Amino acid sequence: MKVSGCCFIKNSMTGAFCAFESMASLLPFVTDYTVMDLGSTDGTLQFLERIAEANPRVRLLRGQFPYTDAGAFATLANDLVAACPEDVVWYHQADEVWHQDLLLILAERLLQGADDLSFWRIQLGYNWQEPRWYPHLVHRISRKSDFVFVGDGMNTSRVFGVEVCSNYNAGWFSKWGDLGPDGIKPYLNEMVLDVSLLGGFKKNIPGRRALHAPFWHEEPVIPYRLPGEKQDHQLPATQWTAWADKDDRWTRTESPYDIPHIMKFHLGRTRYELRRELFDALCQDTTRGLLGLDG
Repeated sequence: MKVSGCCFIKNSMTGAFCAFESMASLLPFVTDYTVMDLGSTDGTLQFLERIAEANPRVRLLRGQFPYTDAGAFATLANDLVAACPEDVVWYHQADEVWHQDLLLILAERLLQGADDLSFWRIQLGYNWQEPRWYPHLVHRISRKSDFVFVGDGMNTSRVFGVEVCSNYNAGWFSKWGDLGPDGIKPYLNEMVLDVSLLGGFKKNIPGRRALHAPFWHEEPVIPYRLPGEKQDHQLPATQWTAWADKDDRWTRTESPYDIPHIMKFHLGRTRYELRRELFDALCQDTTRGLLGLDG
């Protein structure tokens, strides 16, 4: 089945959105890939230009936010889906990275003719050391005629009405509260990792929060949850940084969770970098090896 992949991004380097890791995850499984840059000023656009020039399957579009509100994300998602060449589209948010086991399951579903799929998504925080939110469904593959994003652009209105791409059915979604953090471990390899605000890269988080806050009309404070606590503290950037600098979770080089292979390079790193190996693979269209799929 021919499938177009797509996402939009602004300032991936500043916000540590891991859009390049996301692109690398999709490229071996799509016919073409469209990325829309929304006015990056931190080097993201220049990297995308070089990748699109070198890799004929990557198409770069230029765009801008239509307005400063979370609803802009749905507008952009719908515009981007409409611009994709193929009728079946795999849309993802730039900070969603796909586990290699899930990619293999998805490839098999596509071979079987599936063209309308939702996925479990998990947010891990503090250098991917603990869950930030329990798993939730996101609608990411569909035909253009059925793929209309609503609200803040996270989902379509059909997210719960389509097939879930997992060996586990939706029945266990209601059990997460009972299972607790350790109970999600057997399932992480069938989930999309959301590189959320507090996912990793503590030095990037104040900048990322500054990018996010205007769209939700929020104060530019940053949540912080100390080890063992259940509630967040809302801190200004300087205080947040002071707390993070004393927290050893940010520099651990292993995660207790099975995060995507392509993300293991970043464990313990406090600032995002686009590693040369990944950039070269994106240009040469050889990203499969970085996903941990070739042994």
